[in-house]
Amino acid sequence: MSSPFAPLTAEDPAEIGGYRLIARLGEGGMGRVYLASTQSGRQLAIKVIRPEYAAHPEFRNRFRREISAVQRVQSPYTALVIDADTESATPWLATAYIPGPPLDTVVAAHGPLPLDAALTVICGTAEALAAIHAAGVVHRDLKPSNVLLASDGPRVIDFGIAKAVDATPLTATNIRIGTPAYMAPEQALGHPAGPAVDVFALGALALYAATGRPPFGEGHPQALLYRIVNEPPDLAGCPPQLRRVVEGCLAKDPAQRPGLREVIDELRSSPTQGPGWPPPAVAAAADTYTCLPALAPASPLPRLRGRKRGVVAAFSAGVAVAVAAVTVALVGVYGRQSPSQPRTRVTVTVTAPAAGSATPGASSQAAPQAGPGALLGTYKEIELTDRHELLFTDPRKGHLSIDEGEEGDFGYLTLGFNPAVVRAKKMAVLNADEPGTYQSCLNNTRYTFSPEVKEILNRRVCVYTPSAVGMVKVIREVSHLGSYIVLDLTVWQR
Repeated sequence: MSSPFAPLTAEDPAEIGGYRLIARLGEGGMGRVYLASTQSGRQLAIKVIRPEYAAHPEFRNRFRREISAVQRVQSPYTALVIDADTESATPWLATAYIPGPPLDTVVAAHGPLPLDAALTVICGTAEALAAIHAAGVVHRDLKPSNVLLASDGPRVIDFGIAKAVDATPLTATNIRIGTPAYMAPEQALGHPAGPAVDVFALGALALYAATGRPPFGEGHPQALLYRIVNEPPDLAGCPPQLRRVVEGCLAKDPAQRPGLREVIDELRSSPTQGPGWPPPAVAAAADTYTCLPALAPASPLPRLRGRKRGVVAAFSAGVAVAVAAVTVALVGVYGRQSPSQPRTRVTVTVTAPAAGSATPGASSQAAPQAGPGALLGTYKEIELTDRHELLFTDPRKGHLSIDEGEEGDFGYLTLGFNPAVVRAKKMAVLNADEPGTYQSCLNNTRYTFSPEVKEILNRRVCVYTPSAVGMVKVIREVSHLGSYIVLDLTVWQR
């Protein structure tokens, strides 16, 4: 199987929205798809919408609404929507990269899937569609190239764009949204497309996975659409376990098609025998999709537009310091600036004053002493922006800092549709009756991983690193100005 990665060309940008591009993944009627990387090295697939669509105001209006909806989709069988920009000259959508071939690539190279593998694909796709519909979205372009076969099951991609594209004048002239062989009769006739069009496409995709051909044949798009509207599907070779489901999904009348839950329940009760998942053809292709192209060396940080690093405060071990006010400019998701993620400007007052002195908003602890349990600093009302992390003892600067990415000691993360979480390599939540001390943190073994912000609000959380112990108390979460949390922090030497 040939490599799915095509090299970037001179016309491709070096980055999109702060994500570095690695290679091209493909190009279709709606736009071009790139393999990209976050700063910490995680791979994304970014679809950049064609300029002719982006030029129409109604496209942008619908694209905004669709992206807001697809960010609520939660299913193990969809590609997670990570980020999007609906306002740039060329709008784009970023999802998690799925290291697996499309269904049509596997079938073209190796023939139809074994029955048990076909059932896995069909049931997984049906579950994905159910989650998509629950979020108020209709896929409208489900086809074999939009179902990726990963080592742990199928993933449905490219949902949430077709409706926006359908709003442009281009669809009234020479471009029809949807792939003719998988379009429902109501789509072919230009009628409103509801969730039932995805059920029809699921039936066509099920037959293709099991037989290697679509139910209405191939040929000129107009001929295909005529057969879809007027002729029965050709189900020759359809396995008996699939036939009733496929016939039901391909009903001409949308009201006669089964619900997705009915499809899943019936197919999961079908007895099958086979090699299991992944089938040999998918397993053979795994290396092709997981051996990624080398990422070019990063440009120096100042060249990355919109990125700024911020130091919260400096402190010196063993020496009393005066009050310092530090203004930190933090940027939203991975440095991208847009109306939905404006800059959040933070002013933090931090101190470790001499014994006996006191300053509003700062600690009145004595100067820290060296050794385990020594106080390194206390910080009041730090504002930590989404996708940013605190580093308790930054070896580059010798003091607390905030950076973008995932390499800090304590971070804050939202993904649009999921509840916001905090994260650390190791943390524990203290009970209300436990004192907020270094020793309490050392004695605690009730470790947790990425709790939701609402679960720890106004509770003391111990965060453990090899060189320090931090105690975090999240005071509040703010989301209307670009998400951030406000927290107090105490850091001890470990």
